[in-house]
Amino acid sequence: MGMRQLAKFISDREEEILERAMWYAEKQGYLEITSQVPLAWRLAIRGLSASLESLTATCEAPAELTPQEDYRSGPAGDFAILEAKMHSDRGVTLPQFLGMMKYFRQSFNDAVTDASFDRDTRYKYHRYLDRFFDRVELGFISAWVTSPDFTREV
Repeated sequence: MGMRQLAKFISDREEEILERAMWYAEKQGYLEITSQVPLAWRLAIRGLSASLESLTATCEAPAELTPQEDYRSGPAGDFAILEAKMHSDRGVTLPQFLGMMKYFRQSFNDAVTDASFDRDTRYKYHRYLDRFFDRVELGFISAWVTSPDFTREV
């Protein structure tokens, strides 16, 4: 199965991923610092899903990381900067946002784990998702530490 099938699989399971992400957020205390409105969470999941779909349209293999790359651009970076800016404006710190993103990543990976993919496909999908989320995280970290539009509190 190709990576476009991964993007479709994720898109088809946005509701399940949303529920899992909100469960993690409540369990770990992130709902105290972020929006508790399900629509905001739904938009974040959709944004991640759409960014993943854009990446799979141009990159079949996991998008490896290079030291010269500007992670603030491209589908993952564009989404990351928008989300990070909104959270920064609400007073969420970089470590808080990064911690919350770890649970978004986990929610996407949980959906793959719970599916009935063969072992090789599951491994490829997990690796692709991990590199995708690495790019998202590097994008918002790059923006957060270089842009005057973000709060400096850590």
